Order: sequence, then structure tokens, then C-alpha cells
Amino acid sequence: TVHRNETNVSECGYQLWNGALLLCDYILTNKWRFSNKTIFELGAGIGLCSLIASRLASKMICTDHDTDLLDVVRQNIELNDAVCRKECIEIQNFDWKQFNSNEINDRIEIILAADVIYDDDITDALFNVLRKCFQEKFKLHSIYITVEKRINFYLDTLSVRCPAYEYFLEKLHDFQQDFPVLIFEKMNTDFNSIKQCTKIYERTNELILWHIY
Repeated sequence: TVHRNETNVSECGYQLWNGALLLCDYILTNKWRFSNKTIFELGAGIGLCSLIASRLASKMICTDHDTDLLDVVRQNIELNDAVCRKECIEIQNFDWKQFNSNEINDRIEIILAADVIYDDDITDALFNVLRKCFQEKFKLHSIYITVEKRINFYLDTLSVRCPAYEYFLEKLHDFQQDFPVLIFEKMNTDFNSIKQCTKIYERTNELILWHIY
């Protein structure tokens, strides 16, 4: 894939993150969940999850707000022509913070979001999108979100915290209160549950997969 090994925060979508690799492993382990589905990826970055899911989906909608990054996705589709099914991939510019539900295909069944939890404003925007999708898009039945907990050590309190993940859990709790009929499942990510098809990352306890359905 075309990607960068290091970036600043504003260009983090150009990196290949472990959360995307975990989600790819989950998709490949549970192909039946994604077969013949209309799938929508939020914050696709370099597009790896969309490429993998396109092997199974009837339609794969790959989105990001960075138009230059979407050009990288197009490059990766061409580079992996033998791996993905590019005829079913639709690439779409999509800004969560200026969200209009009319921009989303009303037939989407699954939403993917890999390693997009690192900024509180972006987390707020993510849950705003998810909330409106469940309110207005009746075919949506599953959301998969992977998170890698970024651990910070605070000298003033001599404590270890993961503030971005802690904020995500607060928003997840609020979302659960709004939609009590949904199930919120923190998935088991051990190797017996999710095969490690991709060997280029270490699956640590800080890598987490949530399934909302």
C-alpha cells in the first residue's frame, strides 16, 4: 500500500494503523458477516479496510474528508487490483463535522471505523453521524469500531490514563442511553477468536474492537 510511516496529527490518515489491521483480521475471520452487504467506512485513511471488505461486499463505500488522501485510496485500489473488487468500491468525500444524512446511501447495512478515536471533537462528530444513521437509515444493523488506547503518564498525579479512549467510553455510554435496544459488545480479540491473517502488527491488550448491533 501507499502510506507513510510517520506523520503529524493533521495527516495521521496517511499512516497504516494497527486498528485497521485488527479490523481487517476480523473481516477475514468473519467473512459471512460482510458477504453481500452494503458497507460504509468512516475515516478510511489509506483505504485498507475498504479494500479487504470489498472482496465480500455487494457495495463498499470508502470515505474520508481529505481529498488528497482519497487519491491515495485510488492508488491503493489500482495497486491491489488482484486483491480487491474495485468495481464495487465507491469513493466519497465525507466530512463528519458538516454531516448531512442525505450524503449517505440509505441502503448501508454496516459501518466501519478503524482507529479514528484520538481527538474529542472528532469523537463527538463520529457519534453525531452514528446517531443520525440509526435514526434515519433503517437498513443499518452493525457498527464496528476499533480503537488503540494511547496511554499517557501524568507526573502531577503519577497516574496512567488514556484520555481519548475514556472520552470515547463516555460518548459510547450516552449513545447506549439513546438507543437502549442496541447491543454494545466489546469483542474478544485473542487469536482463537480473530485469526491474525496480517502478521505485520502486534496485537496488544490496548487494541480494542467494539461491535454495536
